[in-house]
Amino acid sequence: MDAITTTTQTVATVSPLVTATRVDLDALALAIAEDGVAASTPRVLSLVLEARELGADAGLVELLADDTAGEIVRMRAFGMLAGQVEALRRPLPHPADILSA
Repeated sequence: MDAITTTTQTVATVSPLVTATRVDLDALALAIAEDGVAASTPRVLSLVLEARELGADAGLVELLADDTAGEIVRMRAFGMLAGQVEALRRPLPHPADILSA
């Protein structure tokens, strides 16, 4: 079992207790385009966790997390998954709304 799968399975076990942070999808897309998916493993894992928490397509999440999958396959999975994550994200509250609460 690879490190990404082991890590994501471990975190998936406790994910109801953890709120994933939002990944900067534009910055990650640029990093992946320049250096590939493997070079961005920590941010990719963060996206995998966020996508799972949001209920994105499980097949795409698994493809992105699978470090044995081909680079092009993982890049395409990232592209599809990034669109889903962006659509599933709730807007962040405005700072004034947080302060007035």
